[in-house]
Amino acid sequence: MKAKKMTLRDLNEFLEFSENEPEQIHIQTYKMLNQEWNKNKKLSMVDLFVVKLTDDEEMEEIVLNIQENEWERALELGLEHFELTENYEICSKVLKLLETIKG
Repeated sequence: MKAKKMTLRDLNEFLEFSENEPEQIHIQTYKMLNQEWNKNKKLSMVDLFVVKLTDDEEMEEIVLNIQENEWERALELGLEHFELTENYEICSKVLKLLETIKG
């Protein structure tokens, strides 16, 4: 699975997306980190979203990624989100991955 591709107008629209769609971001984070772990059994930089900006004068593209030292925190934030939204099925999956990478 590759990073999810999106096309937005500008950085403001990207910021709105990140504020209004935390579920999508956390699910994509889990999916991409889980896939990377199952494939390589190590922490590494993983691209989550590649966002093409159509009307931004300064930037053409944004890549949202998780660095190897950010995996644990990213999964913890996802776990908190899924607990708040009572999505216990994905909570369980995120917790399992988190425990696995912690060893």
